[in-house]
Amino acid sequence: MNWKRNLIILWFSQFFAMSALSAVVPFLPLFIRDLGAKTLEETAYWSGLVFAAPFLASFFLSPVWGNLGDKYGQKLMTVRAVFGLSLSLLLMWFATSPIELVFYRILQGAMSGFYPAAIALAAVNTPKEKTGFALGMVQSANTSGNIVGPLLGGFLADITGFRMTFVISGIVVGFTGFLVLYFLTEEKRSKEDKPRFSLMENLNFTFSSKTILNAGIMMLIATLGISVIRPVFVLYIESFGYTKNYLPTVAGGILSLVGLFSAISSFKFSKGLDRGKTQRTLIVAAGIVSSMYLVQFFIHDLYLLIPASVVLGLGAGVIFPSVYSIISKSTPHERQAGILGIASSFQTMGNLLGPVISGSISGVLGIRTPFIVASAFSLVIVFLAGRKTKHKQNF
Repeated sequence: MNWKRNLIILWFSQFFAMSALSAVVPFLPLFIRDLGAKTLEETAYWSGLVFAAPFLASFFLSPVWGNLGDKYGQKLMTVRAVFGLSLSLLLMWFATSPIELVFYRILQGAMSGFYPAAIALAAVNTPKEKTGFALGMVQSANTSGNIVGPLLGGFLADITGFRMTFVISGIVVGFTGFLVLYFLTEEKRSKEDKPRFSLMENLNFTFSSKTILNAGIMMLIATLGISVIRPVFVLYIESFGYTKNYLPTVAGGILSLVGLFSAISSFKFSKGLDRGKTQRTLIVAAGIVSSMYLVQFFIHDLYLLIPASVVLGLGAGVIFPSVYSIISKSTPHERQAGILGIASSFQTMGNLLGPVISGSISGVLGIRTPFIVASAFSLVIVFLAGRKTKHKQNF
């Protein structure tokens, strides 16, 4: 099987899907305000719920999709996820209140799950010695989507309005479904070559491995750091005093900048993950991210935010490929899809809890408080990865 060709197709499909999905991020809190939230506290509260909503359903379903992928193929799960995401984005056009938007976002989480499916597909259809590189490439597509998506989404929101941006995003995501359906091939294995494991067996395997469990916890914490910022980011930019007419574009531009340098670092350091440098890379990256979140807490000027965002992106783009590489190298090849599906639930839990935490504390302690929280989360990753160094256990 030509795994390189599949990886290229997967990269492009992931890129387009993430571009469309991240396009809605810069303006969602402003859309919530248009739907009826009247105060900053109320806007922050509903923003937290809206950003958390997709992950409420996907937290429970990600392991199920991973297990079904082991049985019926990861390509089928990837196609299902893409078209489900496309439909849910199109439905958001009809939202008339914050609670309706929450409902459609829950539906999005129940029907989609493209990134875990793409990660599993890359892991299963790539030679084991190239797994770290393949996962890094998928992550680079994921972060590259954040280069185009937020900036384009913010611009479209300013030009065409919030609702039309949902429609355009849904159409683009649907296009990626056809890209995977018609151009990606999956290796077919006989039943003798492909042992099947139940969800419970994969759960027992995950929680019996200290390395995989520790990596899952780090994934949870890293995701908390990102997701606690997202619901208030455009409101944070608004506090700088810039004109409201260009808020989505400005917020999207900063998020795109982070995505650009995340993609660069992810691509640059992914090969090193196959040469035994995962542990050291993870510690350095988490330390950089923690420092930059702390710096952003004190920034009150857009031009100072730009270099801080560049450095933040350089660190953030390395963390998830490192953690996924740890899990992949600690898992038998024939059950990687199921274990990675469970591992993605740690990430989903972070995406579920982070916005709720953000919405709860922002209205009371201010919209800058989540940056302190995110910095503390990243320091915990440094501690967990460093603890492995202390005991001389290599990832």
